[in-house]
Amino acid sequence: YGVDGFLFQQAAVAGLSQRAISLLLLERCLNREGKTIAAQTMQSTPKRNIAVLGGGASSERAVSRMSWLNVIHKLSVSGNNRVARIFVGSEKNGEGRYFEVPAFISLQHTVEEIEELIADPSAYLRASEAWRRRAAAFSPWLRERIDTDNFEPRETALQALKDAADFLFIALHGGFGEDGTLQAQLDALGMPYNGSGSETSKLCMNKNKTALALTSFDIAGFRAPIQARVTIAAVVDELHANGVDTDTLERVLEHIRNGDFTGARNEPAFATIRRT
Repeated sequence: YGVDGFLFQQAAVAGLSQRAISLLLLERCLNREGKTIAAQTMQSTPKRNIAVLGGGASSERAVSRMSWLNVIHKLSVSGNNRVARIFVGSEKNGEGRYFEVPAFISLQHTVEEIEELIADPSAYLRASEAWRRRAAAFSPWLRERIDTDNFEPRETALQALKDAADFLFIALHGGFGEDGTLQAQLDALGMPYNGSGSETSKLCMNKNKTALALTSFDIAGFRAPIQARVTIAAVVDELHANGVDTDTLERVLEHIRNGDFTGARNEPAFATIRRT
């Protein structure tokens, strides 16, 4: 069953994590055989506070959502971490908008659904309040396993995350989360994070510069991919020569300049340009 399946979404509204609802199902199956799950005393261990960033505004944000949820799940099940789910919204001047969201919202299947719930969480809040009242009727065994907070999404900032978390896990793909911008901001705050530093991230975001840098190391037996750099002007001239009109081309290029590759691909003329 997918970690973001509807069962786990519904369980989250009731305050139950994937682990808790899975144990409940196992308990019910064992009850049919007259057996129960032996009570276990959880050892108290020091917990690290980890903020996990996902989403973003790049064309790769849908992939980031999957990485984000995967990291959240793996860090949460260990029992040694307190995980803050931080969804990164639109970028402005290299800055992201950061929202701490509850488990239910992080389990939505698309970034668009997550954004809609952040903008208007009223239905979710009504459902979670109804389940909170119903929890009084849960069995003592189940009440003890309520382990997921339901709260209204709240906007935060990097400084606040630094004050609240011991480590920041970047699960962003593309955009300012991968090009060194976010890394430089975290370096300035003195906050530890995963992945490469700001300078390496900035370099590796440009595949041509990365290839040139690797070639300059002159490593025996190693060769970076051979690349050719072509100017936009040269591409425009070639497309014009193949009958692509200026207005059509300009629309596609505008999408690309803004980093909106999905928009560029959705232009009807893109198929013609690609064949050219």
